[in-house]
Amino acid sequence: MMHCPSCHSRFFLYRSEKDRQASFCPFCGHSLQGEVPQKDEEELIPLISEDIPSKESVKYSIGPYQVLDPIGKGGMGEVLLAYDTSCGRKIALKKIREDLADCAPITRRFLKEARITSQLTHPAIIPIYTIQAKDAPTYYTMPFVEGNTLKQILRTAREQEKEAKKQSKVASPL
Repeated sequence: MMHCPSCHSRFFLYRSEKDRQASFCPFCGHSLQGEVPQKDEEELIPLISEDIPSKESVKYSIGPYQVLDPIGKGGMGEVLLAYDTSCGRKIALKKIREDLADCAPITRRFLKEARITSQLTHPAIIPIYTIQAKDAPTYYTMPFVEGNTLKQILRTAREQEKEAKKQSKVASPL
């Protein structure tokens, strides 16, 4: 059992000795080089009672998932923070936006995106847990990875670039 020091995910890592140098967290892509698998069985038992959402924090349910908060919205879908009651963990649930739910071409495109993504394996790609297409709403689930959005990262980078240019002008006479 491995524990990622970056995103705190727990997972089993099957690898040979020769692959030991090139190991990455399957959830966030953090390099696990030099990390040692946990061996104490007591450490492997998650304290899920701390993770169970309160009744007040649950907005509504979709299948076995309790929706907690919106994460983001895009052209055809929205991503929600949800709690998986069967596995006892937080997940990200992406579903078709309600205003597009009855549009068959959008549903086909959404499912095609999910199926293609579910076939990809790479440390920088979030894996898909489940795809639900039989009943409304159509959705898929994936691990919830805490962190900044791409928009937030780009905004910070722009601000840092502006600050660096200002400091460069101030320091240039020196």
